Amino acid sequence: ELVSGFKQVAMDRTSAQRRSFKLLEFLNDTYLTLTPTFRRTTIKVCIECSEDIELNSYPGPLGQVITNLLNNTLIHAFEPDASGLVFIRAHVDNDQVSIRVSDNGMGIAPDHLGKIFDPFFTTKLGKGGNGLGMHIVHNIVSGLLGGSISVQSTLGEGTCFTVLLPLTAPVTHTE
Repeated sequence: ELVSGFKQVAMDRTSAQRRSFKLLEFLNDTYLTLTPTFRRTTIKVCIECSEDIELNSYPGPLGQVITNLLNNTLIHAFEPDASGLVFIRAHVDNDQVSIRVSDNGMGIAPDHLGKIFDPFFTTKLGKGGNGLGMHIVHNIVSGLLGGSISVQSTLGEGTCFTVLLPLTAPVTHTE
């Protein structure tokens, strides 16, 4: 089961093909690829998603979005050796799925919030951040996946990214 999960994530990442997939299985497989990184920390990831949510979309690019959001929690949300919680919660509302990735970390300074999706904006230059991750995430979500992404944060309390996606991604010119 582990090997097939890794294989599916690897195939999705290299092909960027559209297909139907169960969101919970996809989130579990995506997190599975990151468990070696999270295992070295005291940060716990909890996934809450109904088993029946199905998308017809691009799992490879969506996997890149989820991976970047989770990696950002390690780089930005918590001090080294700090304990913390990260929640991935998904639910369907009409023809959209809402995927919220939230943490109970340090939060984002109010003057940084408006710059989060700007290219090359980082507070960790030279310390694990290049300022492109969230810009790429924004472009994937609002472009290929046909959705939107927003961020809310309170200093000292944590951050929540909300990704809203159609259950069926828009048709691209290459299909």
